[in-house]
Amino acid sequence: MPSSLGRQHTSPLIPAFLREYPGVPIDLRMTNQIVDLVDDGIDLAIRIGALKDSTLVARKLATNRRVLCASPAYLAEHGTPRHPADLAQHECVILANQCDWAFVMLTGVIDMRVSGRLVTDNGEVIRDALARASASG
Repeated sequence: MPSSLGRQHTSPLIPAFLREYPGVPIDLRMTNQIVDLVDDGIDLAIRIGALKDSTLVARKLATNRRVLCASPAYLAEHGTPRHPADLAQHECVILANQCDWAFVMLTGVIDMRVSGRLVTDNGEVIRDALARASASG
């Protein structure tokens, strides 16, 4: 499973799981890389996003909604985007090279390619960087 997801949602549950099921071992691997489940002998994987063509069996566990946010200082300096197309003029923080963002609008879906100087495959890095930028800005 992705590292941030594992740290936030799975890691806190492990002690209780181990107590409840003493005969079940856990070999938890948290990585932001897509691994070959068969070659690596993995029984269960949690992934975020659409499953690519595969013979794997998938079940949706939850919806992964994202929100846009900016600090008041950033908006004061760069202006407030009013439409997804306005993001082309802004510096976005990008998770795992996901540069193509889809916005569900009343008129339909708008696809927008964004860019920015910070690209990382770890959500906690994004959270920390933005919290520090907001605190110092």
